[in-house]
Amino acid sequence: ARRRRHLLRNLESHEPLTISQCAQLTATMAVCGSAGVTTSAMWRIISESQNSAIANVGREVSLMLASGQDLASAYARVAELHSLLKPALALHLAAHESGASIFGALTQLTSDMLARENDEVTARVRALGVKATLPLGGCFLPAFLLVAVVPMAASLL
Repeated sequence: ARRRRHLLRNLESHEPLTISQCAQLTATMAVCGSAGVTTSAMWRIISESQNSAIANVGREVSLMLASGQDLASAYARVAELHSLLKPALALHLAAHESGASIFGALTQLTSDMLARENDEVTARVRALGVKATLPLGGCFLPAFLLVAVVPMAASLL
């Protein structure tokens, strides 16, 4: 019981995964699923990821499964903290229970996540273009007025 409480506290201390990290984790799940890797082995593979946030999730799920938690409750706990993983975890859980292949579905989900991330980055870049004009209006325009317009107006008087 104490180990489980420590495990849950550990899981809560992690930051939610980004879209890119979720896409990477989902792609790894798809590849492992297509290779016929068991669920516990898949999470051990994920726990050895070079991305520390993804590896933390993999370690936590591996520990939950090793401590006797069933897959559904482990996935529910992870989905609470990493809401972007909810669809991938639900697909994997359904496939685990039915024995169906989910490579195509997880691959499509990965593509959707990457497209969403691309859309968000594009929106941020467009907003940056607008923000980049603020120095022009705040610095250069007043300087132009003081250097060019005011002397010209003063010479007309």
